[in-house]
Amino acid sequence: MKLPNGISSAGTILRVLGRIDQRKVEKCFRSRTRGCFKERMRTGSVTALDGKTVRGSGSGERKAVHSVSAWADELGLVLGQVPAEKESNKTTAAPALLEALDISGCMAAIDALGCQKAAAQAAAAEQGG
Repeated sequence: MKLPNGISSAGTILRVLGRIDQRKVEKCFRSRTRGCFKERMRTGSVTALDGKTVRGSGSGERKAVHSVSAWADELGLVLGQVPAEKESNKTTAAPALLEALDISGCMAAIDALGCQKAAAQAAAAEQGG
């Protein structure tokens, strides 16, 4: 790549990255990886859902940033990640992630997050139950 004016400053790079719609990037990522991982995962493979809070993101007036990710243990690959809505938490993001992924035939492992009614219903629906 030619950079006739030199490398952009960190501020410019951060402004460009800040304008990228993360939901569109996530959708593109899932569509590109869906066929790849579905072909390589065996029936009964484990997909683990786990919620995380970004450390230090809830300082001052700002609320903490929460997200849920799905990890395909057999592939060593994150299949997707969904941020929680601003006025919500990880319990609402898990059903959205399960709906976006095609993990039929796989076992879904989930921690206390799965004890929430909406997350458990979404997991059961994904498994055809």
